Amino acid sequence: MTQKKPADTTDADTTDSAEDSETRYFLDLNLATQTIIRLASAQRQGLAQVLPDPTHHRLFVTKGQYHKLEQHLAAVKQGGAG
Repeated sequence: MTQKKPADTTDADTTDSAEDSETRYFLDLNLATQTIIRLASAQRQGLAQVLPDPTHHRLFVTKGQYHKLEQHLAAVKQGGAG
């Protein structure tokens, strides 16, 4: 899968905010193109229940999985193998 910039970020993104028990970590995927739309976290109350595009799917991950993906993404952006 490849990663692209999101076309529409309808959720209140709190990636840089303090994390607490209501923080949810997720990947938004485009199933039609098999691409990652975004890797993000947000407060549970601020998450959209239904994504605007029916070909998009939200996959929730644990905090540890989220941070590991962030590390791999940062390494790839710096030219490393990830």
